[in-house]
Amino acid sequence: MRVSLRHSTRYTYGRPVTISPHVVRLRPAPHTRTAIESYSLRIAPERHFLNWQQDPFGNFQARLVFPEPAASLEVEVDLLADLIAINPFDFFLDSDAERLPVHYEAGLRRELHPYFDTLPLESRLASLVETCRSRFARGRRRTMDVLVDINQHIQRLLRYDIRMEPGVFAPEKTLTVGHGSCRDFAWLSCQVLRHLGFATRFASGYSVQLKPDEKPVEGLAGVAEDVVDLHAWTEVFLPGAGWIGLDATSGLLAGEGLETRTIENAKETPPLRRGISATGVVRTALCVEPRRDILHVFLPPLSTEEAYLELTAAVEGTAAALSRPVRLEGYPPLMDARLDKVQRTSIATDLNGDAGRVCGRRTLSRLATPRSFAPHHRRTRASDFRCLRYLERPRRGRLHVPRVASRWAHVRHPTAQRPRGREPA
Repeated sequence: MRVSLRHSTRYTYGRPVTISPHVVRLRPAPHTRTAIESYSLRIAPERHFLNWQQDPFGNFQARLVFPEPAASLEVEVDLLADLIAINPFDFFLDSDAERLPVHYEAGLRRELHPYFDTLPLESRLASLVETCRSRFARGRRRTMDVLVDINQHIQRLLRYDIRMEPGVFAPEKTLTVGHGSCRDFAWLSCQVLRHLGFATRFASGYSVQLKPDEKPVEGLAGVAEDVVDLHAWTEVFLPGAGWIGLDATSGLLAGEGLETRTIENAKETPPLRRGISATGVVRTALCVEPRRDILHVFLPPLSTEEAYLELTAAVEGTAAALSRPVRLEGYPPLMDARLDKVQRTSIATDLNGDAGRVCGRRTLSRLATPRSFAPHHRRTRASDFRCLRYLERPRRGRLHVPRVASRWAHVRHPTAQRPRGREPA
């Protein structure tokens, strides 16, 4: 079955800006099992330099250089692939790899050396590795049975989320919050299997799911419409079989798909990477604009809760020094699995920067999950968000924040019991 795929990414700027060099990693890898019949990469603005390269792992990447300022940047990929059903179990293992422990010859182990590197075992990761070792990787069990069991165990252990912020969670953080995206699942799986003696690598590409022509008589019905997404999974090297894909997001082995990149770790996974320091380089920034005697501060997306708190504290300090009222806008803080609800009281601030009367309680966010949190545009001071610092300090069933500037706020903890009696006024 032939599948046509178009992937477009577009950035628009308010004025012409200097664009730093970019690296695009959206070309199917040479070793992908799916046949690619045609491929094209279109870049706008048209005045640019494009150089195809291969990284140390053999993946194709396009390096872009833009000699002139531009008001927009667009990257568009078109490809035609022939999707043929692939049996993921169509291989034979070497005799010394059919059962645990898997034996890698000395020469092969030297070639695979980077794929054995492990992260330090912290508490939750150490517990998961020990669980997998005692329950699944025990005795002389069949290697494939062990891998299938561990893959399904990780899939059942965590909740899958579509996470838009950049980066990959460390395995310890994924286990702490109890959820993650496909790249978080894949990197966790890589580390667990490496600690059990397997050579693994991080793989990424496109996941293609097509609507079935007819509903199956039994089993899962599949997707209701054709779906293509960027995806990530784990590949483990087994003597005699080569690289075998394990998708911890679904708990299945990887079959046909479009693989664009394989690397030994997950430090650099973005399909489109911007260059570093240059004059006028385009990057996420804090935007401040005075409107009607109020400083409107647009907060950028940040990768950690600590960075968000530091930034809002700096905004508050600057506003106090300037004696100006502030309105925070833009992106919300990252959600924590322990965070159930955040409330604050609005502060009316006069032009001299003095805290006025309390305007009444308002909800900063609705009952929040990692996928249901929207930015809010309210006049507030940055210290209203300091309640996030107190997630680990329950008292009387609530996580309280001390009074600051004649107001209070609290965070409802998911595991805390609701106290009896009246709410604080």
